[in-house]
Amino acid sequence: MFPAKPVSKAVPPSIPALLGRHAQAWVRSLFMALLLIAAFSPSMSSAATADELTDIEQIQQLKARYFRLMDTKQWTQWGEVFTDNATVQATSLIITINWQGKAQIVSQNSTFLALAKTVHHGHMPEITLTSPTTATGIWAMEDRLEFPLVAYHGWGHYHETYEKVNGQWKIKSLVLTRLRERLGTVLTD
Repeated sequence: MFPAKPVSKAVPPSIPALLGRHAQAWVRSLFMALLLIAAFSPSMSSAATADELTDIEQIQQLKARYFRLMDTKQWTQWGEVFTDNATVQATSLIITINWQGKAQIVSQNSTFLALAKTVHHGHMPEITLTSPTTATGIWAMEDRLEFPLVAYHGWGHYHETYEKVNGQWKIKSLVLTRLRERLGTVLTD
């Protein structure tokens, strides 16, 4: 016969013991990350009001119109995204821009892009409301401009200020900075 084993009270394993060493480390890391996010994130420490969220969404819609109306060359409507005294600044391989006022912005841009096919994309907006009627924003961007003989591809950021005029958000200033640019030949249709 076999010797009798001592009877012991079985203790259920703890959750950390069930997870294993690697999973325990992962859970600890996740917990620490959540604590850091809660401690340092402004969005976690102060909740935005419904009006603030609406304003941020309206600014995002404004920028979407900016891109769509420019690429479809709807210049009259495109001009409406700007305040009357707006400014635009940009420097690239092919042009330097320093325009003052909505009328000059629309006139110069529509002339410059008259023969170009364009595609503009804005990504990852960082919008900060600075008052009930002012805000700032930074947008990562990419654009492609195809002129009759030259194609241009650029990457960078829009740095903007916004103003709420008669209940509508508008672009007050726009500074376009470039991280990378490429000139090439035009793609065929």
